[in-house]
Amino acid sequence: YYLHNTFENQPNIAGCIFMDHGCKKDFSDPNTIIYGHNMRNGAMFGKLKSYENSSFYNGSGNNVFYIYTGNVIKQYKIFSCYISEAVSDTYTFNFPSLASMQSYAADMKAKSLYDTGVDISSASQVVTLSTCTDNGEKRFIVHGMYIGEASLE
Repeated sequence: YYLHNTFENQPNIAGCIFMDHGCKKDFSDPNTIIYGHNMRNGAMFGKLKSYENSSFYNGSGNNVFYIYTGNVIKQYKIFSCYISEAVSDTYTFNFPSLASMQSYAADMKAKSLYDTGVDISSASQVVTLSTCTDNGEKRFIVHGMYIGEASLE
């Protein structure tokens, strides 16, 4: 629905950034998946493809991303960037245990185009950002592990 509609339920060819329907809106899942269009003008997830290059990742402040939830800013350290099939284990968000989520994170780190140097052994939560590649058949993925938050209240 949100590929072609705004969060205000208005039709829009660009749609909006949205969370997978199976994920909890409070980001409490072991892996929260967020989708956005790869806009040519850099809007939405149009800049994610910059992570194909390790020099961009290593640039000032490019190794983390933030999610603003209204009253909290959640911070995530990027540990993996790669191209995925549109249907793959990348899109797993339910895990029976913390150990199985950490095993998933290790598998996703192994797929990375380059070594980020991030230790994920203590990962407790992951956010996956997903956007189409230029040909639309594959997806560019950026994974971040939760490293903390700050209250805005």
